[in-house]
Amino acid sequence: MEGQNPGERYHIFEKVGSGGMGKVYRARDEHLDRDVAIKIMDLKRTKDQIMFRRFMKEAKIMAKPSHPHVVKIYDIGKSNELDYIVMELMEGPTLKENLKEKGVFLSAEAYETILQILSGMEEVHQHGVIHRDLKPHNIMRGKDGKWKVTDFGISRILTSNDRRDANRNCTIPIT
Repeated sequence: MEGQNPGERYHIFEKVGSGGMGKVYRARDEHLDRDVAIKIMDLKRTKDQIMFRRFMKEAKIMAKPSHPHVVKIYDIGKSNELDYIVMELMEGPTLKENLKEKGVFLSAEAYETILQILSGMEEVHQHGVIHRDLKPHNIMRGKDGKWKVTDFGISRILTSNDRRDANRNCTIPIT
């Protein structure tokens, strides 16, 4: 995959990760002159319409929020049978890697980390999105040192009926 140029715009350099739907590469956006991450769906999965729809749904879901603690989506496309999502490049470790290396956080650092994650999730929820796979592996540190929520591959968008039911079921009687 290295050296390819999907959409005549993104020059792929190296693989930086992989998951259930595809692989993530460091790439260069030649039009905007910036480094990005490009998630390319596995070719065998593109034939599976359910997996293809899930991949495209992930891009649309991730594009809704604009928040400093949620990874940004820049583009989606198809080039030479490759379906891809272009997103903000996260160069820091995952929260899982950070915890493994450090062991534990000091209470002030843990508090700040949790606030950042919850802030991002609040934004996501305001757009009617349920992540469904929030775990330390799907939280990454950005260049600025802030934590960001990633990987919305199995997330779900709530319908108005879902929201109404959630509101009805989450009320707490005040006595």
